[in-house]
Amino acid sequence: MSRDRAAPRRRAITTTTADDITFSRAADVNVVFDPSPIPADTYLNVYATAPLSNGVTRPPKSAYRYLCSRFPAATSPQDISYFYQRVFGGIPPGTKVFFKTQYQTINGFVGSPYEDKAVMS
Repeated sequence: MSRDRAAPRRRAITTTTADDITFSRAADVNVVFDPSPIPADTYLNVYATAPLSNGVTRPPKSAYRYLCSRFPAATSPQDISYFYQRVFGGIPPGTKVFFKTQYQTINGFVGSPYEDKAVMS
């Protein structure tokens, strides 16, 4: 018996670029993203590193930890301070934190990751 099963079709996945994601630190850690709101059937996964020395230019992949997912229809900006503090605790002034975001569809397809860094003041 043979079954004809069509392979699932890949669909276009939203990707992030340098102009799409920014992280800021005033009183909070915020992620600013575009498109806003997040498209239907798509999630924005946010990852970060622990506070690192300013001399670090590129942390290893293993340094990133999952912080949270922003769900469809979430609008920019999103405060992720609670999630960062839950995983890493406080952020000492003058340290560098690396962030990575990646869009993912509900079918599991993922877009290209975008990485950025912020020196916390």
